[in-house]
Amino acid sequence: PGTAACAQGTFVCLNEGHEQQALPSGRVGDGVCDCCDGSDEPSGACANSCEADGALRRAAARETAARAREGMILRGDLVLRAADEIARRRAAAEGLDERIASARASADELQRACDTIEQSERAAREQNADAGGGDVEDASPPELDTEVAREPDVALPPPDAADADEGEDGAGEEGEQELSEEERARRIAARWQGAGNVEDADPEGQDAHGDAYQYDGFGRHEPYNSYEDYGDIGLYDSDGEEEDPDASAALLEARRAASDAEKEVRELEAQERELQELERKLAGGEYGDSAAYLLLGMGECLTTEDAEYTYSVCPFGKATQKTGLSSTQLGEFARWHSPEAGIAPGEHGSALVFEGGFMCPGGPARSTQVTVLCAAEERLTAFREPERCAYAAEWHTPAACTEAAAEAAARALERVERAISAGKRGVGGIRASNEDSGGHDAARDELRRL
Repeated sequence: PGTAACAQGTFVCLNEGHEQQALPSGRVGDGVCDCCDGSDEPSGACANSCEADGALRRAAARETAARAREGMILRGDLVLRAADEIARRRAAAEGLDERIASARASADELQRACDTIEQSERAAREQNADAGGGDVEDASPPELDTEVAREPDVALPPPDAADADEGEDGAGEEGEQELSEEERARRIAARWQGAGNVEDADPEGQDAHGDAYQYDGFGRHEPYNSYEDYGDIGLYDSDGEEEDPDASAALLEARRAASDAEKEVRELEAQERELQELERKLAGGEYGDSAAYLLLGMGECLTTEDAEYTYSVCPFGKATQKTGLSSTQLGEFARWHSPEAGIAPGEHGSALVFEGGFMCPGGPARSTQVTVLCAAEERLTAFREPERCAYAAEWHTPAACTEAAAEAAARALERVERAISAGKRGVGGIRASNEDSGGHDAARDELRRL
């Protein structure tokens, strides 16, 4: 039954020094050396490579098991750091609703102060125009009944030397004279900037944040430069008109203060949205069990190259293909995919699915599936296009090294060791073919997955 004469039979290669192997009887004596010991072909037709092949097989299984154990330790560190990051973000967001409400109230107050100064200066210019001359600084603005000017809880600084100089120039009188509405609003704006008078304002108009950065999702940042970035949404001119070139230093200072206050509100609201998005993703399991992938999703993108293209995958972001100055989007992260039952999102063998990339000529839209594999270091490999406009790659990462993956690698190593030992003892033959080969196949399948 172990020859080609029995087409439905099974031939078992003993392969002493390596794993036994079961072959269909039809492959015996076909001129192809299927068994490493050459036993499926006439004597002398094939060299015996079992000892060398067995040593390589054992070494590979041991390396896989060691890699899985090391990766599991590294994954534990990722989980702890992710927990710290989540706790930090939640702590930073405590009382955020109250802080946003307070910042909004301050921003509204400063905008009203800005409006007060602007209305006062416009009225003064119109009055001077009717009278036929004079600069706005020389005109006494009319008394305005505004909420900001008459706030009872607004504490004003005592008169100082700067106030006295202003009185000598005709803008007011030193001593106990009550401040005008315009001057009261100007001081509210100046106090927000931390300046005693408008001459302390930055002549270049740069805001206090300089080249700060705002989040665009986790780990992705876009720079904003100055308060001028918001000039087209009416923060400097409440009527949405172009800024008056004749605006006084007091008005510019008030506009700058209103802009900074509005920016603070926006930053706090962005922080609130970030936390809400984080909680949503955690609840949906996007970052895997115990959020092991959280910090990787906030980190740098992974890249790999072939002879023609450079590929980039930003976990939970986008996948791209680049050549020269050309860049093609291969999809945005959409979901996890588990090819087999029992594999949870983020576990070894599951995959990140990126969909909705640039359209191929005539369709479909490009997509990418990135399978995560247990490894002790991060790397992106095997980027390919198995189907038209459908790409695939492998992401080796400690985040995939769950306890289950480490146990599977250890079991596979044990099976390989047992199979090689059985081959050395000469256990095998036709009678053992079905029972023994099943264990060998299981070991091979498990190692192949790892």
